[in-house]
Amino acid sequence: MKTGLDAADAIELPPPPPKHPSERLFKRGLRISLVAHAAVMLIVVLKSIILPGKPVFFAPTLRVDIVGLPDVLKKDLGKITRAAGTTQETAATAGKRKAKETADPDELVFKASKDREKDAKKREKKLKNALARIKALDKIADEKPKAGYMVKGNRLSGGTSLSGEARESMRASYYDTVRDQLQDNWALPVWVARQQFSAQVQINIDSRGKVRSYKFLKLSGNVQFDDAVKRAISESQPFPAPPQELLESLLFDGILVGFPL
Repeated sequence: MKTGLDAADAIELPPPPPKHPSERLFKRGLRISLVAHAAVMLIVVLKSIILPGKPVFFAPTLRVDIVGLPDVLKKDLGKITRAAGTTQETAATAGKRKAKETADPDELVFKASKDREKDAKKREKKLKNALARIKALDKIADEKPKAGYMVKGNRLSGGTSLSGEARESMRASYYDTVRDQLQDNWALPVWVARQQFSAQVQINIDSRGKVRSYKFLKLSGNVQFDDAVKRAISESQPFPAPPQELLESLLFDGILVGFPL
């Protein structure tokens, strides 16, 4: 027969209640968070040891309080006003002078053309004066008594060299006119001009002042230099009409011009 103690031992106790799911998740998340924080701290410490960063410097800042300037005295203010007025007048005068000195390109072209016309008129006037002087000398030579050419004893005749001298003077005057006109159209590149080339050209001119023909008696040996000579001759014509006394000589014999001018 069983006793009461045995009956109590025979009673089975119920199992403990299962843990709530939220509690398990909380503990699991806490462990993960602790591991992650520890890993981050470890990485930061290792990085600071292995790869030290640049130190950050903090510059001290200054605080400036702007205070009012002292009042300007009346006499100083008057001086400043007068100085400012003088400066403005000087600037205005300088601006006007600069504007006057800086000419318009069209005005420069117009002035250049006027200067050329003036030079051409001067050359024509010079040539006309030379012709008038030569004709007067020829007239004086023609009016000499023919008896003056007779040779008597040891006396020498006056001769007729005056007409030849007059013709040479006329030719020289016309040559200067042609040369001046060629010089107005003579242009060379700087690097060619430094080479010291030279050439000689015979120019034949007709009764209207146009170039009938020309030929090189001496070539420079440089194509650009010779082309500049041809261009100057082409752009300079027509020349002034030559005097009647030089027509035949200029047409057949021509005049010899040396380059550079």
